[in-house]
Amino acid sequence: MDVLHRYAFFATVSMSGPWFLERRVPWVGLDGIAYDEASSSLAVSPARVDCLPDDPVAGSPGTRVVADEERLRRELRAAVAGHLQPVLEAFRPLMRRGPRAMWGLATDELVEGLWYVGRVVGEEKQAVRAAEELLPGDTPPFVGTTGFRSCGDMGGETTRLRINCCLWYTVTPQNPCATCPRRTRS
Repeated sequence: MDVLHRYAFFATVSMSGPWFLERRVPWVGLDGIAYDEASSSLAVSPARVDCLPDDPVAGSPGTRVVADEERLRRELRAAVAGHLQPVLEAFRPLMRRGPRAMWGLATDELVEGLWYVGRVVGEEKQAVRAAEELLPGDTPPFVGTTGFRSCGDMGGETTRLRINCCLWYTVTPQNPCATCPRRTRS
């Protein structure tokens, strides 16, 4: 399970990070991503990049221009879904989970990746807003919403409830992760 979470996180960040930071959507095939755990390095080789008309790379080889922000959000969802679909299908029998649970995992990793990038660059609120615009609910194959909320027991900081459990509670049952759906809402 941890391998799938890690892979989905890195795969989604490789596409959602450039979307959040540069308004560009790299389309990354299964052969276009590599992660070296020893050096903590991620290599990404997109097949193409979608961008907005006013982007400086518009018209460059390997780019495709889309009309507006909503279309760019649709392209990001399609790029992530296209990349993860065969991976989720391959893991589904091993995890004994149905399609909804698998796409819940994909939704969680896409949201977590955007949130992570936002925190790293000091734009957490913008990342939360971007994630909510990207996944407002009813965006198949992704399921649910982002699950962001203000957490009273953390001084009002933003947290979220995952759609699926990351199973951290199996490692430390007394201390589930902050985004665990097994926690009660406060």
